[in-house]
Amino acid sequence: MKAKLLLRFASACIIFFAAGHTLGHFTRKKSPEPQIQEVFKQMETVQVPLGGQLRTYDEFYNGMSLNLSITLVAFAFLLWFISSASTHAPKTSYILLWPILFCIVGFAVTGFIYFFLVPAITCVVASILILMAINSLHQLK
Repeated sequence: MKAKLLLRFASACIIFFAAGHTLGHFTRKKSPEPQIQEVFKQMETVQVPLGGQLRTYDEFYNGMSLNLSITLVAFAFLLWFISSASTHAPKTSYILLWPILFCIVGFAVTGFIYFFLVPAITCVVASILILMAINSLHQLK
């Protein structure tokens, strides 16, 4: 399979992850469980000093969660753009894919350790597709 198609499939995997993560982010507080609501209440009220400002744990969670959504969308675009460049600039595409692969593999590992199977497996599939594209591009260099 050509690197271009592999990278487009990987991009689609990352968009799927981004969509699921973003949906989860904006619906996370809709639980009817009183214990979960109490945790959210505590996260919204307990403040910690950071860089001369007071921030709540909920603000930390919101910021990092939104950062992940933004990062995932950026990676999806990068993978799509690199897929287009892979036909006329295989060496550059090859080089650019390594740090992206490193990050997506990292997301897979943390997904298995700290989260749940869907994002972890999505990242594993995307990583395999990127690795296959890297292999394909390596043969063209």
